[in-house]
Amino acid sequence: MATVRQIFDSAREWADGVGANRWKPAGMRVLLSAVHRAAWVRVLTECPNYRAEPVAAPLDGEGALPLVDLAQGTGETRRTFYRVLGPRGHRPLILVADLTYVEGDPIYPLALAEGALTGRLWWREGDRLRFLPARPHSLARLQISTLPQSLAASGNDDQSVPWVEGYEEILGAELARLMLGKGGAEGASAREIADLIGPSWRALLTEVRRASTGPMSMQATDDPRDWGG
Repeated sequence: MATVRQIFDSAREWADGVGANRWKPAGMRVLLSAVHRAAWVRVLTECPNYRAEPVAAPLDGEGALPLVDLAQGTGETRRTFYRVLGPRGHRPLILVADLTYVEGDPIYPLALAEGALTGRLWWREGDRLRFLPARPHSLARLQISTLPQSLAASGNDDQSVPWVEGYEEILGAELARLMLGKGGAEGASAREIADLIGPSWRALLTEVRRASTGPMSMQATDDPRDWGG
């Protein structure tokens, strides 16, 4: 796992600015924090369960859950909430057949009373999550995906940067793109870096999706049935 300092050095190399003092560590850290979050969001979009973990948190009197209560860990190892992947401990899906269609009155889920739904609904409302059926003061058991703590929250250049092992160079290249993205000749250099790092991004996303049911590519020896085909 690379440190912040190592990624800074990598970015300077990509930007052909080794030894230059035009980019200060404090400013680079802010840019790296943005690059780091955007990179993880891209990974979690391709493979939502890559950083999945179970949580259990109490709902308030309205059956809502403050997002801050979904944060895990402390300090540099803190993980912040990104997405609800689903409830845990809910009733399994039931397959049915031979259904008869019957015309009925419209159903408005948000107006349904407690217990009327067979599943769970949730949505974001400000800085908290709301759930249906509403169960105030109960314990919400969820599977969520998380993002690492913001790198801007610390000034430690020797801090380890959580990332997909073996692809740390991507963070250095993406940081260099922001450092150079100022138009003119440097803007052209930023676009060139994007082209150069593109194959590494494709390799990373292929790797993280390979263990899922929707891989980006399969090898000739793969059995299609292994991928739901």
